[in-house]
Amino acid sequence: MRRDKRKLLKFGPWSVLKSAVLVLLASFLFSMTLVGQPQVQSEPQDIFDLRRAAEHGDAQKQFELGSRYYTGKGVAKDHAEAMKWYCKVAEQGDPGKQFQVGFMYWIDGNNVEAAKWYRRTAEQGHLLAQSDLADMYKTGKGVPQDYVEAAKWYRSAVTSGYDSAAFSMYSLCTTGKSTRRDCADVAEWLTILANQGDSVLLPSVRAIQGSNVSQYFLGTLYEKGLGVPQDYNEAARIVT
Repeated sequence: MRRDKRKLLKFGPWSVLKSAVLVLLASFLFSMTLVGQPQVQSEPQDIFDLRRAAEHGDAQKQFELGSRYYTGKGVAKDHAEAMKWYCKVAEQGDPGKQFQVGFMYWIDGNNVEAAKWYRRTAEQGHLLAQSDLADMYKTGKGVPQDYVEAAKWYRSAVTSGYDSAAFSMYSLCTTGKSTRRDCADVAEWLTILANQGDSVLLPSVRAIQGSNVSQYFLGTLYEKGLGVPQDYNEAARIVT
């Protein structure tokens, strides 16, 4: 009977408690040996700092981190990771950044996502997004082809100050894909541009389309009677 009692003491609760205390003590001593030791980072310090700031919601750092992943500067190229950070920036509501996200998707051939972001930006009055969204409706890329929607967004772009969108609306007018009102608006816009000598157009547009391009396009409208009464004499006067 004594031997049985000794066995109970040896393998009973006290033995279990003693083992638990020893395990906790060993864990504590091991953790103390790590205090003050430098932590090993798996990425360069600048990327580590950039990521920490981005994870705390710094929009500029989020965009920079996205650009790093997109270009492979300091990190391995990772397009999905780049777009993740770009979208985090855009979700904060900056129209310029939202437009850039749409543009990045467009470059990558993801027209559906590009159109989605262009629309969000266009509805906030971003003139380039309005023009690009109109282009997508005109061509049916990323959205169902819809010339009425295309004309609507070209008009918004022009009234927002992007005069070059008038030439895109002109193409709808001369191909029979717009209304008489659209053509009349194009004629009015081209008249204003022609009277200003196309000075308000971007230099890049003037370089591509040539000088006095507004006069030439306006003359064709008079020649064809689109948006204005057909008048060959007026057409000749304008273009000469």
